Amino acid sequence: MMKLFLLTLSAALASALSQKIPWSPPGPDDVRSPCPVLNALANHDILQHDGKDITQQDTIRAMEALHVEEELSNTLYAAALKTNLTPNATTFSLDDLDHHNIIEHDGSLSRGDFYFGDNHSFNQTLFDEIKSYWTEPLIDLHLGAKARLAGVNRSKATNPTFDLSGFRLRFSYAQTATYILVFGDKVSGTVNKTWIEYLFEKERLPVELGWEKREDPISTSDLDSMIERVMEATKEIENSQEVDIKPTAGFKRPDKGERLAAAEPTEALLPEEEYKFDNPETFPPPLILPGDDLAEDPEYPSQSYREWFRDEERNPVTGNRRTVYVVPAPLIGDKVSFMKSWSMPRDVGETPRVYTPKLLDIRDYLAAFYRGLPVKALTESPLEFMLWEEPKKSKKSQRDPQYVGLRIADECVGIRTRACPDGVYSRQLNLDDLLDATISMLPKDAYALLLLTDHDLYEDDEDTFVCGRAYGGSRVAVVSNARYNPDLDALHSVDRLHAWPLSHCAEYMSTYCSTSEPKKKRQKKSHSAKPHASQEPSAQNEPSPAPLDMAFSVARSLASLDWTQESLAALWLGRVCRTASHELGHCFGIDHCVYYACCMQGTGSIQEDARQPPYICPVDQAKLLRATGTTEARRDRALLSFCERSELRETQFFAPFAAWLRAKSY
Repeated sequence: MMKLFLLTLSAALASALSQKIPWSPPGPDDVRSPCPVLNALANHDILQHDGKDITQQDTIRAMEALHVEEELSNTLYAAALKTNLTPNATTFSLDDLDHHNIIEHDGSLSRGDFYFGDNHSFNQTLFDEIKSYWTEPLIDLHLGAKARLAGVNRSKATNPTFDLSGFRLRFSYAQTATYILVFGDKVSGTVNKTWIEYLFEKERLPVELGWEKREDPISTSDLDSMIERVMEATKEIENSQEVDIKPTAGFKRPDKGERLAAAEPTEALLPEEEYKFDNPETFPPPLILPGDDLAEDPEYPSQSYREWFRDEERNPVTGNRRTVYVVPAPLIGDKVSFMKSWSMPRDVGETPRVYTPKLLDIRDYLAAFYRGLPVKALTESPLEFMLWEEPKKSKKSQRDPQYVGLRIADECVGIRTRACPDGVYSRQLNLDDLLDATISMLPKDAYALLLLTDHDLYEDDEDTFVCGRAYGGSRVAVVSNARYNPDLDALHSVDRLHAWPLSHCAEYMSTYCSTSEPKKKRQKKSHSAKPHASQEPSAQNEPSPAPLDMAFSVARSLASLDWTQESLAALWLGRVCRTASHELGHCFGIDHCVYYACCMQGTGSIQEDARQPPYICPVDQAKLLRATGTTEARRDRALLSFCERSELRETQFFAPFAAWLRAKSY
C-alpha cells in the first residue's frame, strides 16, 4: 500500500535499530525518494546509501529486522517495483518513487504536488502548515486526520489537476496511518509529535529522541485497521466542518450597501451606474482560501473613504511634498562581496536564471499607478553595503556576519542578518533595520520613498521570510524581489495557471470559494450603452465585454505557451510592481481592503499573493484619486499604456491586465 508501505517499512525498520546508528546525508550520486522514512533508512545505511537497485531480499531482510511480517514486506516490494518503468525489472531505486500516481500522489504531507514541478523535495512551507494542526504533544488519530485533510484541501484549492480518486485516496490515508502505527502506539492510535517532526525535517530516525523499535510485529491487518481508523476520524471532522472545507468560513464581507457607502460617491448613483461600480465581473469579492490572510483574521476592520479621509495620522499630499521616490537596491562593496551570493537562490535546478526586474520599469509602473504625482528614481549618492565592525573577525564571522553596514551618504547604519531558516537563500536582512534606515534619507520634497532590495528579508524569529512592508506614518516602504523569483514557484507551490486573473474564473471559484451573496446573472448592455439589470440587448446591441471575462480569455490563450526567460522576467516584474504599489498604498494611509479582490488586500503567503489582482478597487481608488488629484480615466490610460509596451503586451501578467483595463473603459 504504496507510501504507507514505504513508511511502514522504514519506520518499522528503524524500530530494530540500536540507540547509536550511523547517519550521513546523501552524496552527489545518491538518490532519494519523496518518502522521508525511506530516505532516513538510506541515510542510516539500513538500505543501501546510494538508494539504488533495491531487491526483494533487501526489502525482506529490512522488514524482518523490523518485526514486519513477510506478507507485508512482499506487498511493499511489489508496490515499489511498479515504480521502475523498465520492463521486467526486479529492483527499484528510491528516485523511481517520484513517478506520479503510482506510489507518490497529490496532497502529500511534506511534498508539493507533481503539477507544480517538484514532487520530490521536502517542502518546509507545506510541512509547516501540516504541523500547525498538531497542537498537542501526542498526535492522535483526530489530529493526524485533521492535518491530512487540511493538506488535501490545500492541494484541491491550488492544483487544477488534483486527483485522489480510487486507490490514490487510500494511499493518502496510509501516510498518516503508517507514521502512527510504526512510531506510535497502535492501540491508542497516538505518536510523539516531536519524533514525527524530527523524522520529516531531518530524514533521520528519532532514536536520539528516545524512540525504540516496537516489540510486536506489524501485519497487513494492523495497517488496514489503522487506515480505517484514520478514515473514520476524517469523516467525523468533515461532518463537523472542523477543518475549513469552505475557504471563506468566518469572514463576512460588507454587503452591497456598505460597499457603495464606503466609496462615498459625490452624488446618488443611478441603477446602471451603481451596477458598474459594484459589478462582480469587474470587481469580484475577495478570494479567500484556507490559510489566506482574511481566513486567518476574518474580523479585520474595513476602512471606508470617510474613515481614511478623517484619519488624523494620515499624511496629506502637499504642494511641497508630493514626489514618490524609488531607490534601487544598494550596491555591494568590495569588502562584502560575499553578499552577492546571498541574493542567489539555492538548488533551483536546471531552470535558467530569470532577469531581475529593472528599476526604471518599476518606476514607470508606479508612475502610472500613482498617476498625478511625480515618481522618480533616486539614484544620486547610491546606497552601498559595507563591513560593519564586529568584536570577532574570524573568517566565518566575516562571511556570515551578524551585521552588515549600509552606507547612506556620510552615515553607516547597521543591518542585522541571519541564516535563512528554510535554506532557500543563504542569509537574510532584517526588514525593520532597512525601514529605519530609509527614514533618514527622505528628500524634502518626498511624499513617500520605496527601497528595493535583491536580498531575502525577515522581521523577527517567527518569520521564515517577508517580502515587504511599509511604515505608513513615516512614508517609507521596503520591497524585496527575492521570493517573487519564478525559479522558486515549484518550491513555494505557486500555481501559475491559477494566478490572477484565472484565480477568479468561474470553475476555480465555484470549486474552492463561497460568498455570502447569490450569483447574479450577467448584466446586459442597454440602448444607453450602460449595463442595467432589467434590460436585455437588442439584436443590434451586443452586451459590453466583461472586464474579467476579457482578462480570462487572454490569460487562457497565453496559458498554452511555453515559458521563456522574457515571459518569466515580465512575470517577476509584475509581482514586484503589484507589491510595490500595495506597500506605497500604506504610505498614502490606505489600509488592507476587505470589500473586493484588490491589490490592497492583505496577503498571508506567496501563493495568495499570486492569486490577487494588480488593480485597485472602487473604495480604495476613491482614496487614491483624492490623494493624487488625477481622474480614473487618466489613471487607467496610463496603466494600459505601460501594459501595452512591446516587451510586455503578450506576457502572462500584463496582457490580462491590459485586457481588463480596456474592457473596463469600454
